[in-house]
Amino acid sequence: MAHRRLSGALFREVMAAGAAALERHKEEINALNVFPVPDGDTGTNMALTVSAAFRETGSDPQFSLADVAQRASRGALFGARGNSGVILSQFLRGFAHGIGRQESVDGRGLAAALAQATATAYRAVIKPVEGTMLTVGKGASDAANRAALGGADLVEVLEAAVEGAREALAKTPKLLPILARAGVVDAGGQGLVRFLEGALAAVRGEYRQAPPSPLPGKAILASEAPGSKPADQFGAIAHEAVTFRYCTEFLVRGRHLPIESIKAELKDLGDSLLVVGDPELVKVHVHTNNPGRALEIGTRYGELLNVSVSNMQEQNRHAAQRALGAEPNPAANGQLKRIGVVAVVQGEGWQQLLASLGVDQLVSGGQTMNPSAAELVTAIEAVPAKEVVVLPNNRNVVFAARQAAELAGPGRRVHVVATRTAADAVAAMMAYNPEGDPEDVVPGMEESAKRVRIAEITRAVRESQAWELPVQAGDFIAIVDGEVRAVGSTAEQAALAILREMAGEDATLISVYYGDKVTPDAAKALAHQVRENWAHCEVEVYGGGQPVYAYVLSVE
Repeated sequence: MAHRRLSGALFREVMAAGAAALERHKEEINALNVFPVPDGDTGTNMALTVSAAFRETGSDPQFSLADVAQRASRGALFGARGNSGVILSQFLRGFAHGIGRQESVDGRGLAAALAQATATAYRAVIKPVEGTMLTVGKGASDAANRAALGGADLVEVLEAAVEGAREALAKTPKLLPILARAGVVDAGGQGLVRFLEGALAAVRGEYRQAPPSPLPGKAILASEAPGSKPADQFGAIAHEAVTFRYCTEFLVRGRHLPIESIKAELKDLGDSLLVVGDPELVKVHVHTNNPGRALEIGTRYGELLNVSVSNMQEQNRHAAQRALGAEPNPAANGQLKRIGVVAVVQGEGWQQLLASLGVDQLVSGGQTMNPSAAELVTAIEAVPAKEVVVLPNNRNVVFAARQAAELAGPGRRVHVVATRTAADAVAAMMAYNPEGDPEDVVPGMEESAKRVRIAEITRAVRESQAWELPVQAGDFIAIVDGEVRAVGSTAEQAALAILREMAGEDATLISVYYGDKVTPDAAKALAHQVRENWAHCEVEVYGGGQPVYAYVLSVE
């Protein structure tokens, strides 16, 4: 039987149905890849993200819609994987914000929440691009709003949203030429359509499948993960006098927390004020000379957790003494160091190499296996440093890394250096100094990573006309900065072709990292050809062990 109002129990069923739909169609979504290589993972990421959101909703039938929506939002924030999963988590976050404190909503309330979901997702992306799942979400919310204004009920509003999403999805190739050339619609947009179709089945009373099964191993839920929402990146404090002495951080846990009211009471206590979170958990960060007053304000609204008060003037004095050699460095005794590093990496060779360069925590993952925000938070929290640099080493992990930086616990300052590959990370680590000034070290790592030129060599699994160079199934292609730039009948042929473009007279070092399907002898033979053709360059060979890509080439 179709439902007239969206309640907490029904929304939990909506999440289960949406997760099941994504799980059912994930390979279809994965196949919508503009690159003709077997590394599509959008469907997998979205399915895992929504499954994490569903598992966090609990099973109490008395939960209101507001309760379940907030739980789903927080589960998705921590469980988000890949760019598509992060954007979807922001949709759910905005939806929960749109629901507010309501016990249930009708069609008009659903349309308002969907509008807020779209607005939140757009704000979360620094440079929104039309022709993506953002466009599809907007198509859904706009159509839902038109239906609600016409007096449609809950089912009719969601039907309109699904139809609006489908229409927007069909237009994505017109908005993004790369999709048209590849002959596909946007994968994230297709995933959002499938999720909404599952939701519609639940609201119609047609969903009868079992809820998604848990992931292998122990799921990290928002209630178990360290920290809450978000840590900020405030500038380092110079070694001069500090206007506001105490860096004060804490969490406030309660119900219906008024974030703006808390912020208003704290704003005159100092500077660098941050008050963020949700109606059940708020994070406060402020530099003040009266930390007791800040804590007192917090206790009026709820229970305090993870209280941290640091004397910044004293910290600066110790830092200055260490710089002059007058005080021992605690890192030398196995204690906290100033800056630590987390890296996402796939392949045993890469893991060993990055660990040898000083990476503290390695998170297994990369293309086709994107880690969740919760996995990254866990790694960040395990680093023995208050300043942590995260190297995502994949374009599709950058969003999750930034979300993890926001979710990390108090007292932790997280910097994301948006490395595209593990080879970028190697270059970044050349500029890493665990006891340096973060304001110098982090930009130095970013600049070092940008200086290297990277090419990835892999085999095409289908024909593609998306780039200037036509690609046939079975060809080996070289991908540089998101474009196919060379084609060859063998991996080595494609590698040499792209090096002729990348390695000019100014090049000094060429690094060859071979994958798990390439023999050491084949890699050595390629390196010999590279040395013959680029005699002015030093050539290094490493066994990276990465899947999918036969070779990763780095030119400096």
